Amino acid sequence: MASSAMETCKSEDLHMQVDIEKNAKDIRSQWVLNAHEPPSPWRVVADSVSKTISHYKHKLSSLIDQPCTTLLLSVLQVVFPILAWGRNYTATKFRKDLLAGLTIASLCIPQSIGYATLAHLDPQYGLYTSVVPPLIYAVMGTSREIAIGPVAVVSLLLSSMMEKLVDPATDPVGYTKLILLATLFAGIFQTSFGLLRLGFLVDFLSHAAIGKRKKKLFWLASISPLVSVVVSTLIVFITRADKNGVKIVKHVKGGLNPSSIHQLDFNNPYIGEVAKIGLVVAVVALTVSNQL
Repeated sequence: MASSAMETCKSEDLHMQVDIEKNAKDIRSQWVLNAHEPPSPWRVVADSVSKTISHYKHKLSSLIDQPCTTLLLSVLQVVFPILAWGRNYTATKFRKDLLAGLTIASLCIPQSIGYATLAHLDPQYGLYTSVVPPLIYAVMGTSREIAIGPVAVVSLLLSSMMEKLVDPATDPVGYTKLILLATLFAGIFQTSFGLLRLGFLVDFLSHAAIGKRKKKLFWLASISPLVSVVVSTLIVFITRADKNGVKIVKHVKGGLNPSSIHQLDFNNPYIGEVAKIGLVVAVVALTVSNQL
């Protein structure tokens, strides 16, 4: 009798499980067939901006009743996050950051010069954009794992779009002014993305696929760019390849560059097109940084 009752219970449980799975499949089928229309990008942007404004209002209301010293410290920590995470910074983290910094710095000079060449600019512009932004981001950024600086896709994008407006070969000064203006607009747009929390915009763009790396051989991939730079430089120097058609940088203007503010021409007839280029560059740069 007991075994018969147990078999009956097992049979009922089996039927119940089958019914539950069937109902779940029916629910999923109905959800797929009658799925709600996804919100439009503009709706998503509007919701994000609304949530951001509410977030700032809540933060502001919570700080109003605080003492002036606490209020000032909170504002400084928002503008300079290093004041917050710097308290928990350890010697182990410093050692790892130092190793990462040395690795990147070893490639920074040739790489940044190459990016400046892609953008049809003088080498010093590439050097500045590789050195100054990381120094600023170190005290104002919120991520410790992101690389800041020029990238090949943005350099090529700038040159290809800007060449349609001004030829760098015939008017290098005018071309440089437009580049500086476009990068200013790109910075303004990226600042707006940050303040309004519009980082989700990268979800509308495709991402590059990365294959898995073998941890044991990761050091080989890390030093290969540096080895390539050293070996190629030695080959060019020994064989005098620059005398046989291989282009080299030659002279790089020394000293600190003067301020570029006076080169920003807001009365330029191409101001509208340059603003569009700045927007495109800002979105692409945001996507690239999100993939790193």
